[in-house]
Amino acid sequence: MSILEWNGIPISTIAEINGIPIGNIAEWNGIALPSSASLSISPPAISFDYIGTGTITVTASTGNSWTASSDDAWIFVSGGSGTGSGSFTVSVSKGSSFRIGYISVTSDAPTETISVSQDSICF
Repeated sequence: MSILEWNGIPISTIAEINGIPIGNIAEWNGIALPSSASLSISPPAISFDYIGTGTITVTASTGNSWTASSDDAWIFVSGGSGTGSGSFTVSVSKGSSFRIGYISVTSDAPTETISVSQDSICF
């Protein structure tokens, strides 16, 4: 169960209750409120030849902090955090075979995942 309104007024429009400012609250009486944070990434997948570098664009709502990271040791993220919209750089180490990994972009909005693939060396 989540609260979308209070006394018939949408929660997102309420600035105070009984004269008390509520600010940016994440829950009410222990019930999580829906987040107005938004996050999208472009492109959702990126592919590299033997080695390379690319840029991912992050579109996030104002004030929404985000962080990009990968658990794959061959994928490197540079400039992988920000607030609001921005971008970060992805690079891959040299590889000898085809592989696929992932980058997660986390924030107050649902996590976005980017697929990263790398082709094998052609001799």
